[in-house]
Amino acid sequence: MDQTALFKDRLTGLILTDEAGQKSDTVQITLDNRITLPDVGAVLDISLSFVESGLTPTGRYVVDELSGELFPATLTISGKAADMLGGIKSPKNRNWNEVTLQDIVAKIAGENSLKSAINDSHQGQVLRLFGADR
Repeated sequence: MDQTALFKDRLTGLILTDEAGQKSDTVQITLDNRITLPDVGAVLDISLSFVESGLTPTGRYVVDELSGELFPATLTISGKAADMLGGIKSPKNRNWNEVTLQDIVAKIAGENSLKSAINDSHQGQVLRLFGADR
């Protein structure tokens, strides 16, 4: 449920950190103290926008820490990317041989409930293991 109206005039800071590799993306939301904080474990779907472009989803985060400051009176919600609980950022080892890039992209996307897309010029490229018999 969209909760934007409850805190949009209370937001004093928002930091989204897009981490590389296996490290979890994070969010830190700072609000003035006129709001009830969510529970640890709550899921936050965050979208940002410019006036001209409309909302763009930036991620789903699980609240993992709540804190506050007395001067100035602020509350901080910290969270980690919900997709780190499993899914595409979970490490996997695989061997691909004599398989098209299109097939690899489709397989990985399907396993993660994503839509696959690949440039037409790369769809038919076949991956061959170095030193593998042909």
